[in-house]
Amino acid sequence: MRVVLDVGLISAKFFFCLLLALFCVGGVASRNLCAADEPSPTVTWREAYEHLQKGRYEEVEEAYEFLKKQSATKDDLPGEFANSPHPLTGPQYAEIALARIDLETGHRARAYERLEALKKLHSEQPRILGLLAWYAFLNGKLDVAETSAQEAIRIEADELWARRTLAEVYQATGRLKQADEGWRYFVRYYNRVQPEKAEELLLAAEGSLAYARWHTGKQIFDFVLNTLCIDALKADPLFWQAHELSGRLLLEKYNKPQAQQEFQAALAINPRAVTVLLGRAQAAAQDYDWDESNRLAKEVLKNAPGEPLAHTLLARSLLFSNQPEAALEQLQLAKAICPTDPTTTGLIVAAQIQRDGIRSLPRLQLLLESIDHIADLPAAADAPEAYETTLIAAAKINSACGEVLATTGEALEMHRKFELAEKFYRAALAVMPQLTAARNNLGMLTLQMARVDEARTMLDQAFKSDPYHMRVSNMRKVIRQLDGYATLSTDHFVIRYDNAQDELLARYMSKFLENEVYPQLVKQFGYEPSTRTTIEIYSKGNGQTAHEWFSARMVGLPWVQTIGASTGMMIALASPNGLNEPYNWSRVIRHEYVHVLTLQQTQFNIPHWYTEALAVRNEGYPRPAEWNDMLRKRVPRRDLRNLSNLNLGFISAKNGDDWNFAYCQSDLYANYLVERFGEPALEKLLLAYRAGKTTEVALKELFQTDIKDFEAGYLDYLDRIVAQLPGQAEASIEYSKSEVEAALEKEPRNAEWLGRAAMLKAKDRRRDEARKLAREALEIDPHCATAAIALAELDLRGEAPEKAIQKLASALDNTQPDHQLLQRLLPLLIQTKRWDEALKYASLAETTFPSDISSTVALAEILPHFMDLPRYKAVLEKLSMYENDESEYRLQRAEIAWKESDLPNVARYAAMVLEIDVTEPKAHWLLAEGLSGVKPEEALEEFSIACKLDDELAEAWAGWAVLLQTRGQVQEARQKAETALALDAKNARALEVLNKSQPAK
Repeated sequence: MRVVLDVGLISAKFFFCLLLALFCVGGVASRNLCAADEPSPTVTWREAYEHLQKGRYEEVEEAYEFLKKQSATKDDLPGEFANSPHPLTGPQYAEIALARIDLETGHRARAYERLEALKKLHSEQPRILGLLAWYAFLNGKLDVAETSAQEAIRIEADELWARRTLAEVYQATGRLKQADEGWRYFVRYYNRVQPEKAEELLLAAEGSLAYARWHTGKQIFDFVLNTLCIDALKADPLFWQAHELSGRLLLEKYNKPQAQQEFQAALAINPRAVTVLLGRAQAAAQDYDWDESNRLAKEVLKNAPGEPLAHTLLARSLLFSNQPEAALEQLQLAKAICPTDPTTTGLIVAAQIQRDGIRSLPRLQLLLESIDHIADLPAAADAPEAYETTLIAAAKINSACGEVLATTGEALEMHRKFELAEKFYRAALAVMPQLTAARNNLGMLTLQMARVDEARTMLDQAFKSDPYHMRVSNMRKVIRQLDGYATLSTDHFVIRYDNAQDELLARYMSKFLENEVYPQLVKQFGYEPSTRTTIEIYSKGNGQTAHEWFSARMVGLPWVQTIGASTGMMIALASPNGLNEPYNWSRVIRHEYVHVLTLQQTQFNIPHWYTEALAVRNEGYPRPAEWNDMLRKRVPRRDLRNLSNLNLGFISAKNGDDWNFAYCQSDLYANYLVERFGEPALEKLLLAYRAGKTTEVALKELFQTDIKDFEAGYLDYLDRIVAQLPGQAEASIEYSKSEVEAALEKEPRNAEWLGRAAMLKAKDRRRDEARKLAREALEIDPHCATAAIALAELDLRGEAPEKAIQKLASALDNTQPDHQLLQRLLPLLIQTKRWDEALKYASLAETTFPSDISSTVALAEILPHFMDLPRYKAVLEKLSMYENDESEYRLQRAEIAWKESDLPNVARYAAMVLEIDVTEPKAHWLLAEGLSGVKPEEALEEFSIACKLDDELAEAWAGWAVLLQTRGQVQEARQKAETALALDAKNARALEVLNKSQPAK
């Protein structure tokens, strides 16, 4: 399969570097075999190799123990290098295979010891020396690795394992020029030798990729994926390592879908391949799916206990959830396996900073500037901080330890310590300018911090070095898109927008921000940003939707869950004018500006859940009906997150409901805080985060409680919330087929279980069985909702809505109506235009279940058929709050107010329409009517906008004429009135304007 490194929009979130042995694969459950496992004496070298490649470690170990006593020619040994002037003997080949088994089952030290012993017997065999060097490197023994590699190369100049190891050692010890030459060797080697064996091809690929990462290596990336890896598999179809390398490279470039295909292909050959399982774990970590990442890492450690990358992946998850001590425990385990691994060291530095903070930023800056001449660093005035000690030790080994610094920067950025992350990225590039990953990350981070011009330069440089990096490529496209946008600057905001599509939106947003959002929220939170906040409104264009541009702006990829977001330094949103379904942009922009204030004032120390809680509370709308539905379903089953994992609900939700429920839970945590400790508790907790404290410490110091007690109280609070949603909690729980069958076995005469069984049968189209069960249930309980619904569903499939209505209505108990029955009955009554019954049952539903907005929505459709305007107005007013992304109800309410000459409500509801759709001409007209008597200048502007948006809106022209006439602008008034009459010859207001403006006879 040809793999395309496309620089289009490919979904993924974050990548953590993989630095492992080419042949580190699956694990072995036990090293001890019973006699029954002994291989046949006729086992061949090929059979043993197949066992090894397929991860059958139990069989292969015994096979090689047998084979190492046998002689063999080069042709007998699968995969043996074709052109080696020093071919391996059979016993040497078998012993190397046994060392590989040690390595792949997590016993690095034992693998090294086996090769060390083999060297004593064969000190002039270059392959043994080369592999000894590699295993020494994997164990952090850099001196041994370098010496052994040089010995191997002295004997055989093209010993590839030695060449790879020597380049790695040079890189790990700061000798970058020698490392660069070492990696360049592999490009030249391939061109000179044209190797054909799979292992040779993969070693050439690994070295060439390392060279390409330090240079502009577009052709090399292509060549590795589409030639070397494919040729390796042609040479050896069992060589899963080629799939693993392809997957790793694709994941590095954010092509997760194709990476997963390669990983799956590798696992189809060897389901226990450790590097592949870790690749999948890293893919999960890209999406912040820590549950899956941790599961895979633990699976690896179960079978390969000495695998350091598994520990570092677990540590990343712990760092994300703010558990630095636990992360350090994992990192120390990794460090014990390989003390010189830069990823481990970088994460240790990040964990120490997360745990201890930084006492002196000037000292940190001095340290970072001294990395490449660490001996000249003046001693600290006080005892050095833990992170400082770790960094100094790393710099003494490697004066160009850019990988350590970049890893620290990544971890700090993940924890939203953007300014610190930037310092570490810059320090990494200062000592190791070849480090493409750091340049990529710094460019993207700079854009997230709203420094667009600076980001442009950095991302252009990054793209030259790494043209296949999806996020870099997409963010460069975003900047080019921004170049074509207009700018509207106010005292506190800079708004970027598409002048052709969103000029009106930008104008109204700027007024809303300056007049309402900024003064209110700055006062509430007691914090004023030091610079103006940039707001970017993305519209459709250049082949991308508004949401795709917005997503690319935020994460460099084409899709994120929301339509508005803030980095804390800027706000971006997809234009409501560019989406299929408009949304309440005023609610979104207020929400996002809360993030700007809370993140900045706490220096990003505020947990994600709490900044979301404060943002939701400031939206100013009631809890959505969808949240109530989720509460009814999830709370009884305790399908909930807690404070230790709630943050994950915003970035690694399994579906839209999980994502929405994270907001719901956050809001309710804040509500519970207020209920238990009073309204001032919100500000107190915010100030605690501002002081750098954790939630656990803040709860103890401020409210004399601990996490366990707080969580228990929160669960009780949720139970009370759900109890206020009467009659709906139990019915909303969904049961599986097996659960229903088990319940029926215990209670065969339980009407509810019979009804649920009938619903399942109806769903499976087993109609006769469904009817039988439903009728049996209704004989036991004539009001069994599930049974009636099952029968109604069968009637509807037979296109008999009247019969369905009859069955649902018959089962309904008007004294204790069932929520599900009403939900099924009301749409059918509306569909069949049975308005009297519809009004009756909608009224019953609204009274019985006031938290369910669906009955109010039904009333909005029913009431126009009755002469009950006061009630209709009340319904529209309620829906204007609960259905806050729908402009229809607000517009209808404004029109009623205009007919009643209720000008304050005309202005109020018309303005509320514009909070959703600034392109609605009727809203501008009605707002103008409402403002005419109090703010005539604004009214004139609104009339003008309305008529530009819809030049056939006669009432807008007439109203404009009336206002102009009252201001003495007679000639203009006549012109507007004449336009109105051309559209509506009987328009009373236009006629009156003309009559009043007739010259006296």
